[in-house]
Amino acid sequence: MKRIVTFLWLLAIAALAHAQNAVSWVASTGNDSNTCVRTSPCRTFAVAVDKTIFNGTVRAVDASDYGTLTISKSLIIDGGDSGAFIGGIGGDALTITPGPADNVTIRNLAIYVGTAPFNGIVMYLASTATVNIENVSIATVINSYGIIVNSNGSDNGSETLVNLRNVNINGRGSGVSMYVGQLTADRLSANTKVNALLLAGKWLSATIRDSVFHAPNGSALNISSDINSQNPKSLMIEHCELGHSGGGLSVYQAAQAPPLTVRLSNTLFSNNMVGIVQDGGTVISYRNNVFAGNLSDGNPPLSASLK
Repeated sequence: MKRIVTFLWLLAIAALAHAQNAVSWVASTGNDSNTCVRTSPCRTFAVAVDKTIFNGTVRAVDASDYGTLTISKSLIIDGGDSGAFIGGIGGDALTITPGPADNVTIRNLAIYVGTAPFNGIVMYLASTATVNIENVSIATVINSYGIIVNSNGSDNGSETLVNLRNVNINGRGSGVSMYVGQLTADRLSANTKVNALLLAGKWLSATIRDSVFHAPNGSALNISSDINSQNPKSLMIEHCELGHSGGGLSVYQAAQAPPLTVRLSNTLFSNNMVGIVQDGGTVISYRNNVFAGNLSDGNPPLSASLK
């Protein structure tokens, strides 16, 4: 009987050791040996994530640096109104590697990249994964990426969805570089030295609304289709500002590459070296776009009626 009781006690201890929370908490006064519940918060996001169930949530109590982090499952990281941030010193600040059909949401955080060549948010995505970045500010240093999106290598990632809403990127590196999947961006602001937004490789489609892009040493938007791509590519730009850049919009479609179509609506091209730089592809400009203050407007396409 004593052996049975002892065995059951050990099983109970093991179950407690592996128990995970639906909601975990971090705090500046927390300790990573804690359980990460609200009354016993942890100190870092990394430990809190390990103690959180699939599709669970990690929240921050107060303003602090909660450490670099890798997410490999469906999860929500929410800084709330706390002023929580992630400082990427000696490594990428946030790495996201979800499996197929996983859904990751990052919101209400600040991300600081302290040293090059480390980056703000790095994604290695499987097909059908979805990542939502909301109310996030990212500060980078030279040669760093604010956000970079790649395939995890298991497939071409064409069905991957990345949604950016109210994201602000500032720094001397690059803004958003997307090499796979589909992008939706609302109220995205990227003020960087190099390309503010790059769509290249196996990206498939993108819709950009109410956004501002500046890149004095590169292109505000740099869009391409190359021979390694397999599918036609489509970009819609609506109510955006592409300004203070070498090229406002740079479009390149390689010979024998899939078709690339860019549609422009209600967008301002201002104070660029060249408004539109086009080498292949199709650019459709509706009758509500404005070109002002550019050294050269380039070759803006003939306007088309909205249909």
